Amino acid sequence: SPKLRTLARGLSPAYLRFGGTKTDFLIFDPEKEPTFEERSYWQSQVNQDICKSGPIPSAVREKLELEWPSQEQLLLREQYQKKFKNSTYSYYLNGRIATKEDFLNPDVLDTFISSVQKIFQVVEETRPSKKVWLGETSSAYGGGAPLLSNTFAAGFMWLDKLGLSARMGIEVVMRQVFFGAGNYHLVDENFEPLPDYWLSLLFKKLVGTNVLMASVKGQAGSKLRVYLHCTNVNQSRRYKEGDLTLYAINLHNVTKHLQLPYYLFNKQVDKYLVKPSGLDGLLSKSVQLNGQTLRMVDDQTLPTLTEKPLRPGSSLGLPAFSYGFFVIRNAKVAACI
Repeated sequence: SPKLRTLARGLSPAYLRFGGTKTDFLIFDPEKEPTFEERSYWQSQVNQDICKSGPIPSAVREKLELEWPSQEQLLLREQYQKKFKNSTYSYYLNGRIATKEDFLNPDVLDTFISSVQKIFQVVEETRPSKKVWLGETSSAYGGGAPLLSNTFAAGFMWLDKLGLSARMGIEVVMRQVFFGAGNYHLVDENFEPLPDYWLSLLFKKLVGTNVLMASVKGQAGSKLRVYLHCTNVNQSRRYKEGDLTLYAINLHNVTKHLQLPYYLFNKQVDKYLVKPSGLDGLLSKSVQLNGQTLRMVDDQTLPTLTEKPLRPGSSLGLPAFSYGFFVIRNAKVAACI
């Protein structure tokens, strides 16, 4: 699909992960075609439907249990492990019982922190030199939560997870899924981009890989969540080294305002405010960027993500249940130069 390729290209550079049970047994050789015998063999296995034919024979189970300790040692050896990253997965909720309130609950979002801390503790004790990848993640396991994981409401979890992952040192985050089964895809079965796609596109355009620290003073911090990076200067000629990208989530049911510290107070700021589009509110499957609904121009063209410049000294307003990106221009932050 040319449209799907266009949507994928918008998120580049990125890793493409082929996931699912069948891939556990897949060896990919791009130069090799299967032989007639191989095709015949695999077709015979499909026809027999072996997976549904019955339980594992006791002799096979005993053999697997007997051999596992030695196999485990093999997998843990340095010459095997040094080739690979440490990869884990993360979901917040059971998709079958999750509610809209769960998606907006800061306590649910905070569970990711303890999960990552445990992962890093294990890595430190076993493979301290290894980077950690989040190799599979979304809002809810079991294919996602119907009418939630594919709506605007899911964006709070996704953006917060991206921010926490970067802050806590996770090197790569892989979204489950870009396109495919379930309710947590970025692109639906008709190749229409969903709210989390547009969020991901904005993140790729505006957020750089250098992570800085930011916080909110007072008691509003759990529902007003902020993250700070150097701006991605490779995606836009408008921004240059030294600029900052602040992204923020407002889980309050009223508008909240952020005030920059004094040394950034008079800087020019570009706002990218994201809200749901249409009458469905938080359950909408489309979004507005600075008041304009985002749609593809055609199958080969993504829309322009247009900023809204703010007057120097303006507070950064976030309406109830919204999120946004704020690029602080000409900040001249040494860590970003």
